[in-house]
Amino acid sequence: MIVKKSLSEQIYESLRQDIINQKIKFGEKLVNQNLRERYGVSSTPVRDAINRLHQDGLLEDISNVGARVITFDYKMAVEINEIVWMLSTQAVKLSAKKGHAREVIPALAKCLELQQRHIDSPAYLDDDAQFHLTFFDFCDNPRYRELYLQHHTLWSILVKYYYCDKESTREHAISQHRMILEAYAAGDIPLAQNHLENHYQEALRPLRKVLGE
Repeated sequence: MIVKKSLSEQIYESLRQDIINQKIKFGEKLVNQNLRERYGVSSTPVRDAINRLHQDGLLEDISNVGARVITFDYKMAVEINEIVWMLSTQAVKLSAKKGHAREVIPALAKCLELQQRHIDSPAYLDDDAQFHLTFFDFCDNPRYRELYLQHHTLWSILVKYYYCDKESTREHAISQHRMILEAYAAGDIPLAQNHLENHYQEALRPLRKVLGE
């Protein structure tokens, strides 16, 4: 079945990727008229896309004229990291508590396999994101999963900074993921949570250099 994306969906995804990849810089203004001309559309799909980006936390100062991309600084990175870290460690516990370990383990292993295969490819970041999302997929709690996804776009920016497309950094992340998987597969959920927490804490170190404190 082919699902056609609406104009607003296409504009949203285009602008979202431009912000994540910093083709549109932090603090830059988005002017509705310019976006209408860029995409050759009316004001409605542009407005809808702007509203979605605002819900993602990527835009601020929305008006009838346009909006401004957020200023992504170290303080914001720490706050986002804390949120996804706390949500993720509890997702590890929930997925096991609800009896889905046998499904989670091979799903995580598949993510690791793909990460290694795509280590020098842009697809690596999708594989990394899916590793973390797997725990939420098996929580049997769509509201909890949605709460995580609400912060996922901002977290994607953090990850983009963290990995910096360096293979050595990615190898280290894969090693950490493997430790999480091994602890989870052994039934040691507290250890898996501890490894996951350390994984998130280490992500902050290079950000101090990139973003400043």
